[in-house]
Amino acid sequence: MSILLPVLASVFFSLAAFDGWLTRRRMHLFNVDIELNRVIHYLCKVCGIELGIMLGLMLPAACLTYLFYKLNFTVGFALLVGFRIKLFINQLQSFKLEKLILAQLGGRGAPPSSAENAGSQPDNSKTAPKISPEDK
Repeated sequence: MSILLPVLASVFFSLAAFDGWLTRRRMHLFNVDIELNRVIHYLCKVCGIELGIMLGLMLPAACLTYLFYKLNFTVGFALLVGFRIKLFINQLQSFKLEKLILAQLGGRGAPPSSAENAGSQPDNSKTAPKISPEDK
């Protein structure tokens, strides 16, 4: 067995763990609806965020790591690591975009849902005053 196989396994699982951490962080900050992966989105709605990410992301990564390691399938690992590196780059770009959004929101995270604001009246105090034709 070559030294490359354990290195690829470690890199693949580490990148999957980073993806899981960032997905969890994003769901806690914004909402479960931010997730575009339908399987993870469904699992997080049904089982909760932590368990949904473990079942939808970490379990498949662990199974693939174990399977490819046992089969001594270095080429498959290399392909998966390449795929995970591309996902890692996408996640970093998304993370930068999140920082910009949170800076614009003032670090508040997701805005309150419309159900929470259903009974409240809109605040018109910050709108510009209306000017009638007589004022001109």
